[in-house]
Amino acid sequence: MTSRTRPGPVVASLAALMLLCGTTDADAQAARAVVRFRSYPVPVTLDTIARAEEIRAPYGAVYSTVRAVLADLDLRVTLDDTRRGVIGNLRWNRSGSVAGERPSAFLNCGAGPTGPNADNFRLTLAFAAFLDELGDDQTRLGVALIGEGENVTGTGGKPAACESLGVLETHILRLVRGRLGMP
Repeated sequence: MTSRTRPGPVVASLAALMLLCGTTDADAQAARAVVRFRSYPVPVTLDTIARAEEIRAPYGAVYSTVRAVLADLDLRVTLDDTRRGVIGNLRWNRSGSVAGERPSAFLNCGAGPTGPNADNFRLTLAFAAFLDELGDDQTRLGVALIGEGENVTGTGGKPAACESLGVLETHILRLVRGRLGMP
């Protein structure tokens, strides 16, 4: 056997580590959107924090409706993968407003002397909608939002973690259901 047909030491070590950790190639592929922010100690897999529900509608109809809702909310989409079932943006820089509202309506980045930091900081956000086809007329839709904020006064400190309040995710789910004629 030549060295071309044998896994190298790095591949063999990685495979062994995956076995020890209980991780498979399928697990690694299942993570559809992973973000790394300086304010979080570990990478965040967005589909693990998504607010999800099942929708009685075909996958294609739900997917196109999610696209339309995100566009109407002026949420800039840079990731649009129908095969993997993910729509979103993993690094969106914002100041001033998110989906037409003050950012503090959706995010908690702490507070300072001038009020909620989310409204005063330069934000880097990650949001995504995840779709899974469950059957001909059944789709699971999950929506996640997370971010971090930096003080624009130039203090140069570490960014603040911004946790979602769940409001934007719930609003998106409600809009999608409404457009599909569901309560």
